[in-house]
Amino acid sequence: MTVRDLIAPVARCKNFTANLGANGSVTVAPASVNNISTDNCSFTLLLTPNTFTCANIGNNTVTLRATDGSNNTSTCTAVVIVKDVTPPITKCKNASIVLDNVGKATLTVALVDNGSTDNCGISSRTLSKTLFNCSDIGAAQNIILTATDASGNSSTCTAAITTIDNTAPTAVCMDVTVKLGPNGTVAVYSAQLAVNSTDNCSVWSYSPTVKVYTAANLGPNNLTITVKDFSGNASTCVSVVTVEPHTVNQDKPLQRDKEADALVSVDAMPEDFGMFLFPNPSAGDAQVQFQLPAEQEYLLRVFDLAGRQVFLNAAMGNQGQNLVLIRMDGMAKGLYLVELRAGLWRAVRRLVLIE
Repeated sequence: MTVRDLIAPVARCKNFTANLGANGSVTVAPASVNNISTDNCSFTLLLTPNTFTCANIGNNTVTLRATDGSNNTSTCTAVVIVKDVTPPITKCKNASIVLDNVGKATLTVALVDNGSTDNCGISSRTLSKTLFNCSDIGAAQNIILTATDASGNSSTCTAAITTIDNTAPTAVCMDVTVKLGPNGTVAVYSAQLAVNSTDNCSVWSYSPTVKVYTAANLGPNNLTITVKDFSGNASTCVSVVTVEPHTVNQDKPLQRDKEADALVSVDAMPEDFGMFLFPNPSAGDAQVQFQLPAEQEYLLRVFDLAGRQVFLNAAMGNQGQNLVLIRMDGMAKGLYLVELRAGLWRAVRRLVLIE
């Protein structure tokens, strides 16, 4: 008697969701789609296809084959849903960017990305900030790099970005002719002689701040002026200061300088305190330079165009040169009026805040 098995297995399938691994592939076991297949004897299961990669993300039709020991077979089909749920591995590196000749710089992903990877490849890389200007000079800023793959998985890392300005100012000096005062001296201010100097950010200082000439300097004198920006980049130019002797008819009483809205005394005050603002325009703080004929109290105020006082400094000033910092951080961009009072004198200058 020959015993035979002619009854085929009953293959039953169910759909299955498979997540790709870190290597971008996944192998699905037949048991994952088996839905209690049966046979009168024993059987084996085979799934085709059973290996999937990033190219198979989405729905994939598979065939489950059940085969018993007598080689009876049956099949069923299922859908294997392949997903990528692994976010990219982002890697950042710190970087420095250099401002160009107009005070701007663009940060690129290539400067920050330090070999970020993903099991299926990165679709996009974005930075939290790409445009930098003179206001970014100083402490390094933390910038976030975000990497995203085709399945929408994303991750981030942080890089410290340092903004550098290595462009020196263009120093431009003008020549001037001055007359000695009745005390036999005359003061010349570098900031006024080099006012036409420019920089990709802004000119921050002029030196020497003041140069005093006497009768020993009658005639032409070469004055070398050093112009620096906030980063310490410097350049020089030369002003020819021609000193003439004092004459009696040069003494003048107080008079109104309508254009500057200031009371000036030619001998007692060097051109309405020699008041000078720099940098102007400014992207933040500014400095006011002025001269006093004696140690005395002064009042320095800043007003916006609505007449609101936004800065006040009242202190005892020194005889001669004074330098005061005007804090304007956080102020709205636009035009401001800077008023200086000391004794009977008053001077007003305009200060422009820019981006």
